[in-house]
Amino acid sequence: MYAFPDPQAARSRWKTLADQLNEQQPTEEIIQTFKDGRTRKRVLHSKQVSTSVRKTGRDLISLYIGHLHQTHRKLGDKGFEGGEPGFLTNRVELANLWGCSERTAYTHLVKLQEAGLVSKRKFRGTRADFEVYLSTEILFGRKDGESRVKKPVFQMPASSLPTLILQNLPLNNASINQGNNKTETIKGCGFGDNTATNQGNTQQGNKNQGNTERQQPPLKAETGTQYQGVTVTMGAGGAAAGSVDNSRPAKGQRTPAQRQAIFEGYLTSFWVYAKQLLYSGRSFTKIEENQALQEIAQGVYRNFKVDFTEKEWDEYQTELFKRLELAAGYYQRHADRYPPDPYSKFKPGSGYFCQENQRGFRNTDNWLAANRTAYRTAYVTQRLSLAIRHLQQHLHGRAPKRLQAKTYLEAFRYLEEQMKRYGQNIHEKFLTAASAVSQAPAKTEGFTKRIQTKK
Repeated sequence: MYAFPDPQAARSRWKTLADQLNEQQPTEEIIQTFKDGRTRKRVLHSKQVSTSVRKTGRDLISLYIGHLHQTHRKLGDKGFEGGEPGFLTNRVELANLWGCSERTAYTHLVKLQEAGLVSKRKFRGTRADFEVYLSTEILFGRKDGESRVKKPVFQMPASSLPTLILQNLPLNNASINQGNNKTETIKGCGFGDNTATNQGNTQQGNKNQGNTERQQPPLKAETGTQYQGVTVTMGAGGAAAGSVDNSRPAKGQRTPAQRQAIFEGYLTSFWVYAKQLLYSGRSFTKIEENQALQEIAQGVYRNFKVDFTEKEWDEYQTELFKRLELAAGYYQRHADRYPPDPYSKFKPGSGYFCQENQRGFRNTDNWLAANRTAYRTAYVTQRLSLAIRHLQQHLHGRAPKRLQAKTYLEAFRYLEEQMKRYGQNIHEKFLTAASAVSQAPAKTEGFTKRIQTKK
């Protein structure tokens, strides 16, 4: 599993490096003479890394680590086999991000490379885009060529989770007697009740714990119990669950308590939606609820140590909801399989939401990426067919009005520019199909020839 750098530790190493570089700069003594003849000696100490460049370096570290997380969500560990990927950008984007001119952004980038934070820049394309690579010594605390650590750089124990996330979750216990069975209902944060139980379906000492493809008895709900549906607002990031105002002030205006409440909302809404889709026939005790929340906070949210903006957190929360729906659809199509326990029971790393479980919830990231790829392939194929059909219609005067007003060459170039957006492969297919359209023999409209054969 790829070990992500700790943003706080990386920024601390950058601060130490900047201080060391500034201390190494020589001092210069000057004598200042006033009009009345008085003189004063002054000692000037130049800085290699100015305050503005130091702040730019901190922002670049946060931006690069966020890029690593986004790349891992799209490509997984395979995207890091050749080292940390570069961050593709240009001076215009950096100027907008840092709130300065393009010249200043480029100057800061050069100074950061001289200071050692930026290890290299690799230019790409013809539009002045370039990839930025940061120093692994500052990101991870290791020099180039050293082996990567196997465990994550930051990995908090279960007892050290964010204080308010697990301690302030309003979980209420209510015991219900049903015949000879006693079940325990957990009510969490006003999202509804889950009163169904799953008695006798856990095999003690099962070595296949965590295997999503093992066969297990179907879940049976207790007699007389009802499940109340749960509605989760998609894209809201669970802010309502944390009793936080939905307004979005500018970045940096949130207090720590507000951010903590928002993180509680993310965690709680995800767990409630997971229970609705994957564990609708089960009831969890307070201890099991806390274990599941701890597993989700560590395996799904990385203990909220990722340096995301609120918008990026909302987008990530929406992706998680889609991945839950994909997982629910998988188990609906395979009635002989069911999701493992949300937390590790008999074997460490076997919980469904555990990051180490390769066949657990982590695998749904690949499913979501495959769905997006299939959707894009179908969309691009449809656009290619439509472009060829418009060329065919243009020859007979039946193309869309805006396209028919152009000459055939102008229409061809207009559609060609659209196809270039979808890559070289689609562009070549368009050229091949368009050449066949232009060379097709003309059709005579309104003439039909029937050939009758003798019976």
